[in-house]
Formats: sequence, structure tokens, C-alpha cells
Amino acid sequence: MMKSYTLVVQGMKCGGCTSKIEKHLSEMEEVSSFDVSLEEKTVKVQGEKIKGMAMKKAVEELGFSVESLRKG
Repeated sequence: MMKSYTLVVQGMKCGGCTSKIEKHLSEMEEVSSFDVSLEEKTVKVQGEKIKGMAMKKAVEELGFSVESLRKG
């Protein structure tokens, strides 16, 4: 069963920021797809085995702040 989460991320200011997040997510086995939006300041991730808090931690480890985490 596919799960999805939307993270509202503070600190994304440029294409380099989104590229950094995209590269990291693409290397995570549990993530099957993702969409990083600089305009909306969101990161949407999907995968069968993803966990919301793990996604939050992964983005925060890159130096960004996750303002909110929503399922779906």
C-alpha cells in the first residue's frame, strides 16, 4: 500500500536547495517518488515503506526546517 506525506519546508531558497533534497531522496530505497516545490516550499514523498518522521529527519539532516508534516 502506497503511503504519502507532504512536508512544509523552511529554508529552501533556490534551485540548489531543491536539488540537494531531490538528490538525497533519490538515494533512499523506501522512497518511490517525490516532488520538491520551491514555490510552495513543499516536499511530497511516496513509497510503500516510508515513515513520516523518517522523512522529516532526512530533510532536517540536510539543514532545512520542517514546519509541518501531513499524511497524504
